[in-house]
Amino acid sequence: MAASRSLELPLDTLPTRAQWEERAKRTDAIGYHARVQLARLDRGETLRSKIDYTIQTWAFGDSLAMVFLPGEVVVDYGLRLKRELDGQRLWINAYANDAPCYIPSERVLKEGGYEGGGAMVYYDVPAPFKPGLEQQIIAAVHEQLDGRFKPSFDPQRSGGARPLSPQQSLAAIRTKSDLAVELVAAEPLVGSPVALDWGPMAGSGSRRCLITRLAATATTSPAAAFGCWRTPTATAGMTGRRFSSITSHFRPG
Repeated sequence: MAASRSLELPLDTLPTRAQWEERAKRTDAIGYHARVQLARLDRGETLRSKIDYTIQTWAFGDSLAMVFLPGEVVVDYGLRLKRELDGQRLWINAYANDAPCYIPSERVLKEGGYEGGGAMVYYDVPAPFKPGLEQQIIAAVHEQLDGRFKPSFDPQRSGGARPLSPQQSLAAIRTKSDLAVELVAAEPLVGSPVALDWGPMAGSGSRRCLITRLAATATTSPAAAFGCWRTPTATAGMTGRRFSSITSHFRPG
């Protein structure tokens, strides 16, 4: 499925004729650019005040979405879209269909510099963008893809980072050669594990692992909940919140 939407991205306030004339005294690209703008004004032409910008998407069922953004698009757009949509099913392309100029994010636009506005002289654009273009572009992509490509997690709760599976987290841990790490508790086998501790088991050489989880989610039977048995609900650490204690036995050491 293909979709597209055309936007008008407004430019910031254009220089006055006096400002163009001052710039035209320079012998570099900025001076040449100013002389070109003055020649247009002398011919009675109106200088550009906006950039036409067409955003296109292709959706291959629910498997993959491709986003096509014209121009030299800064990386902030790719990072933001992959946070706000499902980044594992999203492919973002720049330089697509047109190359009007650099397309800065609000951060880059505020910082200024080459990508924030200085490069406009090389694209024959008379002024930097007016603030607000980032949200216009992001909203147009959401409008076309939101229904099928929402993220599988809440980016506000993870700082935009995609959560790892318990197995991926375990594989990422590095220890000394004489140490080992084992997976003890993880959702969905144990609902909302919030704390754990270790202690000796009376009358045996084994050690006991105590796993604490929120009582509100501890709805499975003791036999189904991680092969553990559960002590009566108790208050632990947070005023007004109820926790259930779950214990499980492990081999010695």
